[in-house]
Amino acid sequence: MIWATIEGIDGAGKTALAEALGAKTAFPSARAREALAIAQSPTEKRAIFFGDMGLQLDLKGRAFPRDSQWITDRGPLSTIAYGALDNDDVPCERLIRAALSYGLFVDVVFYVDVPVTVALERQRLRGGMGVDDLGGAEGDFKALEALAESYNTAITRFVEACVDRGHPGPDVVILDGRRPTEDLAEACIGVLKRILSGR
Repeated sequence: MIWATIEGIDGAGKTALAEALGAKTAFPSARAREALAIAQSPTEKRAIFFGDMGLQLDLKGRAFPRDSQWITDRGPLSTIAYGALDNDDVPCERLIRAALSYGLFVDVVFYVDVPVTVALERQRLRGGMGVDDLGGAEGDFKALEALAESYNTAITRFVEACVDRGHPGPDVVILDGRRPTEDLAEACIGVLKRILSGR
């Protein structure tokens, strides 16, 4: 089984990359929110969009069984990054412990790194901003900068926590999100082939 997640700030190009990889590989591609459609109760459905981070992690654990292969647009790291950013009372370490307690050991993280200005322009071209912020363009810029920093912290601490628990932790591949999606997909396929050949 391989679980690869594509992470990055809003407007980084995660969905386009996940779709390109899904079309080029035998891996099913899913957006995390779509895969979380297994949520049954109103409480579970609200959690997906309104921030019960522990329940989000539980749902992700059930949505992506360990005996299958997945490429997902967002994974547990997005829950950790957004959770640590949005909830001052929910530290990053607590969310990481929760993710690992659900067995959410990701094999590879493709982090699509783009300048905030590029991400904002992509959001504008799509007809809206990806960050729910009422501060206008300057507020959106600051919110995405904070999210990028939260992702960096979450990735570093998640890898360290995996190693501390005797798990090798995910391979983390930083991708230049300014490059064409097709180029990024080919780079990801090379990494996935290397991982599969080592198993």
